[in-house]
Amino acid sequence: MAKLSDVDGKIEQNPLKLSVKDKRIIGELFRDARTPFSIIAKRVRLSKESVNYRVKRLEKLGLLVGFNTVLDIKKIGWEIFFVYIRFRNVDAEKEKEMLEYLKNHPNVAQLFRCIGNYDAIIKVFVRNYADIDKVLKEIEGQYREFFDEYFFDYIIEEIAVPFSFLYQPGKESMIYRSAREKTEKTSLTELELRVLKELAKNARCSISEVAEKLKISRELIKYHLKKLEKSEVILKYRPDTLPKKLGYNWHFLILKTEKLEGNINKSLTTFLLNHPNVTYFYRTAGSSDIQVELRTKTNEKLNEILMEIRGILKTVLKRFELLVILDELKYTYFPECLLEAKGKS
Repeated sequence: MAKLSDVDGKIEQNPLKLSVKDKRIIGELFRDARTPFSIIAKRVRLSKESVNYRVKRLEKLGLLVGFNTVLDIKKIGWEIFFVYIRFRNVDAEKEKEMLEYLKNHPNVAQLFRCIGNYDAIIKVFVRNYADIDKVLKEIEGQYREFFDEYFFDYIIEEIAVPFSFLYQPGKESMIYRSAREKTEKTSLTELELRVLKELAKNARCSISEVAEKLKISRELIKYHLKKLEKSEVILKYRPDTLPKKLGYNWHFLILKTEKLEGNINKSLTTFLLNHPNVTYFYRTAGSSDIQVELRTKTNEKLNEILMEIRGILKTVLKRFELLVILDELKYTYFPECLLEAKGKS
């Protein structure tokens, strides 16, 4: 579900406190965000009404900001790139205008505003390498005098790690790869694209609601949804959260290394998959090799994690960059460009 952050990048002065029951509900939503509240209620030993109230409360407080349908974009013939952008000669008004343009670009699936070596990061969906050049030239041409420079990386693999610091479960069963390099391609019908578009807006949207919006029978929607899940075009349904409301900083770590193999690669992967403060990591090709999203409450904790990573990579680490994510202005697995997928594999 695409979202616009209403925060200004500052950590909450009075962060929220979660009860044990709240944490258990959040954990169930990370397991499967489409799980009916009646089933979640049985698992956490509350009434359905109480679960519904608590979820609505967390939404009102800004911790829960939506429910995402996570797709394997590569499976339907698309490629993913990170683009790191540096601005020049901009004031606050011009920056806002440029960010609004990036947010509304049909190929942009995710947009971060950040502090560090770059001012913005975008995740772009394109058909191929030639298209990424075309998209970037188009963006640069729109604001040529305000673009200092940009770099981009091809995303080989995207691995989502559950936000276990929110609820403290065992994580292994909920780790999944939402971009996989070697995956069998599949084509989508126009109806399947329309179903995905509706679920991208709200992963908890019921079959009846989707059927009503698309003016199609529930049975047909149910059939295509099961097909999309079985083919692993749909990989996961999960909540979209704003841990900043709990006092967490958000950082983006960019690493350039020599060839990762053997014990070093295994140790790094194990560390990133199991560390509670890691929420995403990416294997890339281009200007860097590994990107990691981190959520921490203190600089001491952040430094501890960074030193552990540097310790694992000490013989192969070539470049190490850390960005502060101020806010996320767009996040969706269904940008408008995916509507072009009809009839293509």
